Amino acid sequence: MIEDSFGKHHLRYTAPALIEFTVRGPISEQDAVGITGFITEHTRTQPDVLVLVDVTEMGSMSPGARKLAAVSAEQVAYRVLAFHGASFQTRLLVTLTIGAMRLLSDSNHEVRFFKSPTEARTWIEARHHALYAAVPTRRSGTF
Repeated sequence: MIEDSFGKHHLRYTAPALIEFTVRGPISEQDAVGITGFITEHTRTQPDVLVLVDVTEMGSMSPGARKLAAVSAEQVAYRVLAFHGASFQTRLLVTLTIGAMRLLSDSNHEVRFFKSPTEARTWIEARHHALYAAVPTRRSGTF
């Protein structure tokens, strides 16, 4: 497991291809450079990347940050994205950003929004098991 922070935002990478991302406040372009760099560095060779995102405290997202997020889809095979804690405004912002990612990549993104972290984690664990059946999940100690 590898962790890092960019601004107030925290990321955790768990092999083979899980990113856990906690968003706290607005995402600046500078934050996005670090965030997308971290994700790309640790997952660029994986065919299916899973991302679990806590957006409970998310603020705005600068235009530069939105562009970097969208462009990162050209290098990272985002496959499963689970968001929890989204307000209406946050859900709209995330949906628009995911739409831009889809335009720039061939990847088929599975995106779901959940009210609770437990619901989001349960779904992403099921998707992880389906995509990486030979790799144990956290319930067995490594996911």
